[in-house]
Amino acid sequence: SSANDGEIKYSKTNIPEEGDFPYANSRRKRRKKGQPKIRSVEGTLRSCLAKLYGDVDPTSIDVVACSRTDKGVHARNLIVEFGMENKPLPFGGDLHKTVYVLNRMLPKDCRVSNISLPPMEEFHTTIDSISKTYKYSFSVGYHKDPLRWRHEWQLEESGLEFELEKARSVASVFVGTWDFSAFRAAFRGNERGRIKDPICTIFSIDVVEEDRYGLNSTSSPISTKLVGGSEAAKTFAISMRGDRFLYKMARYLSGVIVAAGLNKINADDVQQALESGDPEKMAIPGNYICAPAHGLVLF
Repeated sequence: SSANDGEIKYSKTNIPEEGDFPYANSRRKRRKKGQPKIRSVEGTLRSCLAKLYGDVDPTSIDVVACSRTDKGVHARNLIVEFGMENKPLPFGGDLHKTVYVLNRMLPKDCRVSNISLPPMEEFHTTIDSISKTYKYSFSVGYHKDPLRWRHEWQLEESGLEFELEKARSVASVFVGTWDFSAFRAAFRGNERGRIKDPICTIFSIDVVEEDRYGLNSTSSPISTKLVGGSEAAKTFAISMRGDRFLYKMARYLSGVIVAAGLNKINADDVQQALESGDPEKMAIPGNYICAPAHGLVLF
């Protein structure tokens, strides 16, 4: 499931490759057509592949990902299909060498985990996707972890308690097949006005507290002299799996679940919004936000 539409055709003489492509997206923007200088995940991979194919024009290489991510969202396992019309695979089809050389060329925040030939003829990484999983990380408390600020939403409401069971209660409402019109953003730019089916199925969603090495952790006798250990931030993770997600939908669901744990929204508010497709039906406007992109990871 993905926001990409259409199918790229390949010739019989060129079997496209596919691979797992993890990346940290905090420094990249999505490439826009006609603006090759904008640094993006797709553009970075495409430029490296162009060199492997013999310094060809990067735009001549077909690159199709199983999903699209917003600016700032990370991915642990993004399946990418790539190939070039009427051009043999790099290094005579040696996939091990292709992985090695690509990872030598790519920047440190992008990596190719592995590469394989398609599992079946006419395989399409977008159309043949069955489901995808997102994980959203956030923390609540006074002492935030300075090593995690790039990958978790560190809430400003430092003094508030997060009620895990209330968050789980609201999260459970999202499970099933619903019209998620109330939990998506409008398309922007050259996709403004685009129409997309709002019906999605969420197979599972859960909220857990993560057991993380505390900032105040140390050994005795120093531990008996410390002050403020009880104020250390607690870190939580939301895991959701669905057949497809609308534009910024995963971030909106995360924002609502966090708001529920902070006693700003309840399950009845969410149920009304799902049934009406109207976000105005959900509590008081401003009680929830679209969660920041940097806390979200596509798995």
